Amino acid sequence: MPATDSARRRALQPAFELARTQVESGTVPFAILGIATADGVVRLEAFGEPGGRRIGTDAVCQLASITKSITAIGVLQLVEAGTITLEQAINGWAPALVNDSWAPITPWHVLTHTTGIDDVDLESILRHGQGRDDLLRHLRAKSQVAPPGSQFHYVSFTFDLLVEAIAARTGQPYESALRRRLLRPLGMEATTFDPAAEGLTDRIAPLAMASPDGTFADDPGL
Repeated sequence: MPATDSARRRALQPAFELARTQVESGTVPFAILGIATADGVVRLEAFGEPGGRRIGTDAVCQLASITKSITAIGVLQLVEAGTITLEQAINGWAPALVNDSWAPITPWHVLTHTTGIDDVDLESILRHGQGRDDLLRHLRAKSQVAPPGSQFHYVSFTFDLLVEAIAARTGQPYESALRRRLLRPLGMEATTFDPAAEGLTDRIAPLAMASPDGTFADDPGL
């Protein structure tokens, strides 16, 4: 017999209690937990710090590395359409973005974290406050510590390099192309690069930076 909605909710109680406990103990500053099936949302709750700012289930949160999965889908849409291939070297799409000393890298290398390129420190880039161009300049100065495809090395900002190279190749800015091809068709209207510009300021969740000792500092205004 299929489980009823109330039975599902009861079965999920330990997971939601864990999320609540993590917030109340200070392990995380807030948590939003949702469980859904093909039939829709089974349970969705938000947990904010006791006595702190209320967090709603519709809060707009920084996605961080989840953006890699979203970007990968956008890249594969272009591959499926025949616009690019995963094996083409991106060095030729936007030569000004790459270091001349690098061996050629492809979308496949970026998506599999095998470019061999070192990453850039995120906090230092954010504190500069000069945007993606500054980030790409710092990335271009990094060395290629291994031949492309030879080893896995998790890197974030080669994804910025990839999307800018694709934008140069297609003539369409990454942000607008992603919104048109992926976000709007999926109804992801609150997924954006600039929540304030979309009128979502009141829904922006607070940003906390984790310290090495496991504590959190308030949003440093990055």
